[in-house]
Amino acid sequence: MAGMISLLLGVLSGRSELCAAADKVTIAKDAVSIYAWASTRTARLQDIDGQWFTLQAGQEAEYLWETSASDGARWCKISFVDKDGICQRGYVPMSSVEIEKEGEYKTDKKFEAWLKKQGFPESYKAALRKLHVKHPNWVFRGKKINCKWDKAVKAQSALGKNTVPASSFETFKSKAKGAYNEETDMYTEFEAGEQVSADVGLIAFYMDPRNFLSENNIFQFYSLSDYNKYQTKKTVDELLRGTFMEGEKADGKTDYAKVFIEAAKKAGVNPYYLVWKAVRVTEGEKNQLVSGEFDRFLGVYNYYGVGGNNLSDVTNMMMYASASDKATGRPWNTQKKAIVGGAAALIQEYIAKKQNTLYSQRFDTAGTLFVHQNSRELFSGAREAYSLAQFLKGKMEEPLVFEIPYYDKMPDETLMMVADKSDNNLLSKLQVTGYRLTPSFDCKTTDYYVSVKEDTSQLLVQAEAINPKALVEGDGEVELKESISSSTISIKVKAQTGDVKTYRIHVSKKKSQPANNFTYKIDKKLTLVSDKYPIHKNGYLYNIPMGITAKELLGSLHVEQGSVQLLTAKGKPLKGNVATGNKCRVLNKKGKKVMDISICVRGDINGDGVVDVLDLLSASRHMNGIVKLKGIYQIASDVNLGEDKLNFRDLEALSGLILSSRIVSQGK
Repeated sequence: MAGMISLLLGVLSGRSELCAAADKVTIAKDAVSIYAWASTRTARLQDIDGQWFTLQAGQEAEYLWETSASDGARWCKISFVDKDGICQRGYVPMSSVEIEKEGEYKTDKKFEAWLKKQGFPESYKAALRKLHVKHPNWVFRGKKINCKWDKAVKAQSALGKNTVPASSFETFKSKAKGAYNEETDMYTEFEAGEQVSADVGLIAFYMDPRNFLSENNIFQFYSLSDYNKYQTKKTVDELLRGTFMEGEKADGKTDYAKVFIEAAKKAGVNPYYLVWKAVRVTEGEKNQLVSGEFDRFLGVYNYYGVGGNNLSDVTNMMMYASASDKATGRPWNTQKKAIVGGAAALIQEYIAKKQNTLYSQRFDTAGTLFVHQNSRELFSGAREAYSLAQFLKGKMEEPLVFEIPYYDKMPDETLMMVADKSDNNLLSKLQVTGYRLTPSFDCKTTDYYVSVKEDTSQLLVQAEAINPKALVEGDGEVELKESISSSTISIKVKAQTGDVKTYRIHVSKKKSQPANNFTYKIDKKLTLVSDKYPIHKNGYLYNIPMGITAKELLGSLHVEQGSVQLLTAKGKPLKGNVATGNKCRVLNKKGKKVMDISICVRGDINGDGVVDVLDLLSASRHMNGIVKLKGIYQIASDVNLGEDKLNFRDLEALSGLILSSRIVSQGK
């Protein structure tokens, strides 16, 4: 895993872009599009549903830097979290934004001592200093996670543990074993087909707290258990403005703000968190959960949506609220009991287990690490944090407390978000019209063989990529030169990421077969055919002339529904001249070995490809019983073409041939 993360850092971090606290950008014009690069000619940013992003006047983002386009126009790179919880980065024209510059950080010895005491790594401090300038009352607590960073990422990368919507960018989805089938370009789906496993690099990005140390995103680390003197009935009333609870009394008796304060004190929880939870679940309106009039659950309330898997799971939430439980004060048959008892239930579920931030509830950095997590969806923590930040906009000057984790042996730099590009460069189809490929097509096999007639001048190659966004080159009508007996057609598949895979079709031209073809039946389907050299009934090729090359011999052989290879006696590809003991290997149409047929060159007794005194020595040693010749080497010693056996007449004939430098007859 350490190597994998390091590799990702090398690939993805062309420049370190932390989502850190920075100058604030406010959109000054309506409907501003966001571009991938500093030019309107580049792609516009899209969400996971394929919709273009547009920012409206008044919307805020984080300033990253400025740059000039080739035409001199100035562009601003910004960072923001979208509605799906995805940290987005892109460019907008400088003319469309207003920049609120942050104050300059002057060394604050007390603050620096606090950062050191909390154990924050150096890579955290720059962002925290910027936040301190903007919000000097904020409190940053460090929380050491007793786990190495690589080990933590590996644990969170287990199949299905962290997911993204199936409609997400290709680079957001895991290609790991079990998560993705490269041959079908399909992902394993979870949660009724709506989610797939997240990519390890993306998981690492969302796990790294340094990517979210900005004014809005830091609320992943907002303490949900801290309660201070600034959180009063007045400040809670301010948070209730615009909701059905504004100015109203729970059960017609007590101000809602007082009830939330009471619930927070009893449960030992942050009252702002309770109010945000209630407003988020109800959307500020008296909906089915808090009307007391839902279906058969009359007079039952559930202000925090406890007991359901999601906000649409109203029936299960109301069943939970109507059940009896002393610890949480159920049934919640009054509004006050639902608020106070619901707070106790929220505490039981996570905060009592020391998961007192949205981050720790999402990634479980307390107790038994990475086990008790509130959601599979990777973006949910960032999405909720952004919602909480917007909800607490009016409380930014209060001493808000943030508990920020750091892991052991974290990398110096963080990963960047990456563009939506697929790395799939496999073919789903490869064929030559009118011919069979050997072996049969398989997307992971890159080399194929096809034999065509000698006068063939053109082939039609059809190739299709598994991923429709990959580019295929080299297919279509391919010309074959008349003067060349063999050639290679290269088909290149370029993935969106730029990765290229090359498939090769090796084409050999076979000469028109004369009427006196020599044939040798291998099995029911395969027959070896030679237009020059016979195959003995005992199963070997003979009449092979001295000095013939492997290429020349191969050109005289072919197998219908299969192919032929020439190998050395040791089974390696044959190059140069043919010798006794070489093999003619017959393959079926799948490219699998069916039979090896030995090759005999008369006189080449020792298998070195020439006839000389060494062959005479080998024959003499055989005749004298010193080293016996066996198999094809004994057959090659039958120089006088007797009965495939070595005798004194062969020795005499071989001696005379060597002395006179005559060529050994290979037979008729």
